[in-house]
Amino acid sequence: MLNCKSCKNEINPLRLKALPNTKFCVDCSTTEQVGCVDITYHKTGNTIQVMDKASASKINKLARRNNFGIMTGMKGGSGGPSKSNVIGRVKVWRIPTDNDYQTALSKIGELLDFNNKEKCFNYIQNQYDGKVISSKHAYNLKVIVDTLLPDPVVETATYDETVDDEIMYAFRNWKNTKVYK
Repeated sequence: MLNCKSCKNEINPLRLKALPNTKFCVDCSTTEQVGCVDITYHKTGNTIQVMDKASASKINKLARRNNFGIMTGMKGGSGGPSKSNVIGRVKVWRIPTDNDYQTALSKIGELLDFNNKEKCFNYIQNQYDGKVISSKHAYNLKVIVDTLLPDPVVETATYDETVDDEIMYAFRNWKNTKVYK
């Protein structure tokens, strides 16, 4: 057990474990306290920025506020209304199910009867934006609509023009003429 050189109180054993050569307790230490801010959110881990504790606390407090400017991006969303449940301070996002996909598929089947591809795509986009279906479901539905309602084939006009032999001869041999030498 070591005592602090400044206040003579006992140094916390956890501090000694972290900093074996320390001579001062936490209260007497002159080292500035540090904090961190998440700067990149990722499913496998975050990237943090280490900075002074006061600034880090302020930024983290702002990031916890709903609908606060650019800080909403730090939460992985736009800050707008969403189809999620809030439990305490944690948002639980609704995960689209196969039943949701089947419901959307049956609605697409009804819309296909009207032969309106644009209505089908608008419905799919609205369902995806509302987080009713996943991106994979939306892709599959768009493939189905594209297959069942293909774009009309545009016929291109073909011209069968024959070119005079003298013009073809002049065109093929233009580099060999005296004018271009």
